[in-house]
Amino acid sequence: MNRRKENKLSMYLTILAWYDLNKTKADALPKVIIIMAAINANVLKIDQINQALQADPTGVAKLKKETREKLEVAAMDVVVKLIAWFAAEGDTVNEEAINFSLRDFRNAADTLLKERCSLVVEVATATVGSMDDEYKLTADMITLLSDLTQTYFGLIPMPRLKTVERKVKKEEMDVTFRAVDKDMLLLTKMISIVRFSDPELYKSYMAAKTIIDYKGKAKNPEVVTGIEGVVTDFETEQPMPGVKVEANTTEQTVLTDEDGYYKLPLAAGPSVVTYTYVGYQIHTETVEIEEGILFDNDVEMEKPEEG
Repeated sequence: MNRRKENKLSMYLTILAWYDLNKTKADALPKVIIIMAAINANVLKIDQINQALQADPTGVAKLKKETREKLEVAAMDVVVKLIAWFAAEGDTVNEEAINFSLRDFRNAADTLLKERCSLVVEVATATVGSMDDEYKLTADMITLLSDLTQTYFGLIPMPRLKTVERKVKKEEMDVTFRAVDKDMLLLTKMISIVRFSDPELYKSYMAAKTIIDYKGKAKNPEVVTGIEGVVTDFETEQPMPGVKVEANTTEQTVLTDEDGYYKLPLAAGPSVVTYTYVGYQIHTETVEIEEGILFDNDVEMEKPEEG
């Protein structure tokens, strides 16, 4: 489950907690009992699917995750020392070339992560001999970064479930999220009945419905009709920025951002949505868009099979 879905799930759980505190008043409104029962059941289902997807009987996924975290920290340790040296020397060219943040390493797809780490190793190797000792960059730090880079990319990407089973569970999770979103839309309309007669109940519901989005900003978005999601690499599960998303029902196209996130407004009805990125298979899906619903659709891009 990506960060965007984790945050949506947190919002669902907050709504369930709100309901427990306001059950008497809420149950007096039309359909609320039925809606909340459905939301509760689907939240439990999402959690069960997520646990299955996170299962890692081989231990490879856990090792890869731990190695990547060490690699990110090692890369930043070298970067901050280099940036300080280049800034002091007035070397803006080299400073800009390796001016990465921890976020730049953490959110990078594997291919981009390898390029950035390799660049840092190259620049550090060429620079360490001329740096003053006060900057505390050592050859051992560079060697550690180089070794972690080789170790991480030497790990064989292994799906945690069989490919077919994993795809089925991912789609099942997406469908369940969509069902909750649809129920949330109806629930909001039911709670809106008391917007003026019981403003405290309404305000407390809207506060519970606030989402902390994937970039850490609080938001309570207006309903948008269309499609949104996160695009990731199937093998590495890392976000893919720059993926082109388009549909046959609109001339508008969008690119995924640095977190792999996209949002494409679409009219209600069926649409064929296409995802393209150089070096990956074109991914196409037919979706049925409903008015007032932001269709939740995360996508995993796959590279062509060799041979």
